[in-house]
Amino acid sequence: MRPFVIMLGLFFAPSAFGEATTQEFLTEHRGASDDGRRFLEGFLQSVIAGYRASNVTLKAKDQPPLFCLTIQANKELEDPVRMLKNAAGTDPSLLSSPVGLAMLVNLKRRFPCRTDTTK
Repeated sequence: MRPFVIMLGLFFAPSAFGEATTQEFLTEHRGASDDGRRFLEGFLQSVIAGYRASNVTLKAKDQPPLFCLTIQANKELEDPVRMLKNAAGTDPSLLSSPVGLAMLVNLKRRFPCRTDTTK
């Protein structure tokens, strides 16, 4: 009986597509209270921190990073919502993408890694 209950639970579990789209995120941010905005901005900061941690892990495994931050990056990363709005304005297809994926695409485009051509 127990395996049946577990399988039934897995069958009815919500899908992994629960993350808000960029459009939904920006709409929610626009209508949020001050506390709500701080929460949403903190969420984006956490997403960025996760991607930065992934870069550290990739470097430890001698694999190329997802993106390479520059000196100007710190200034841009201070306002992740504006960064996301600008990315969606430049590429409207990001509006229908999950917000985390849109942020990663934006980071990869804004801060690409330059390959060393002298090797």
